[in-house]
Amino acid sequence: MMRSVVIKAEVITKERLERTDFNPAGYLALRATFSKRLEYAGMPPAYIDYMQRHALPHGGAYRKPNSKKLLEKYKESGH
Repeated sequence: MMRSVVIKAEVITKERLERTDFNPAGYLALRATFSKRLEYAGMPPAYIDYMQRHALPHGGAYRKPNSKKLLEKYKESGH
């Protein structure tokens, strides 16, 4: 399904997509793009990990970012 979406959205041509071994608009590629854009915008790594539901480090197992601060940082990072 994602391969047909990326072609219809004209992100990549059908010919080029056939030569690749991954879908540039697949779920993992979209997650990677999301995290990189937040990282380049200055979002703290712990917030990015939390937003992507990564396992928290052992020392922070019972901590999570303040939801208001997380929303503020997210708004600062976006357009």
